[in-house]
Amino acid sequence: LWCFFDGMNAKQKILFNLLTPVMIILYVAAIHLAIIVRTARKRGASSSFIVIKGRKINVAKLYSQSLLLMIGGVVGVLFKLMDCQRVGDQWFHFHFGFEQCFASTWILSFLSLLTIIALFSLFFVV
Repeated sequence: LWCFFDGMNAKQKILFNLLTPVMIILYVAAIHLAIIVRTARKRGASSSFIVIKGRKINVAKLYSQSLLLMIGGVVGVLFKLMDCQRVGDQWFHFHFGFEQCFASTWILSFLSLLTIIALFSLFFVV
């Protein structure tokens, strides 16, 4: 998709890959909002299932599958942002060599990865 935008550097192209998980978050949030509105209007309505075109959809399963799909895309981008290569006595990012490694991009990616690992452990392991 990023090929439609002219003038993007390699770092911006990698960050653009985060668009898919963001769109999934928005889609699941819209479904969650629909569930909240539906359960607020109807007494006795279950908030664990939603019926779309006659099919019952388990909301918890939808959330867990969406989360797994998002985590895969985000972790792939984070690993690309943390990938470093040694050039002489300095370290540079492998995919975009104009920026030195272990600076703000690398630290933010590393902290984001640790946060995702902690949240994943909280939701799926505990």
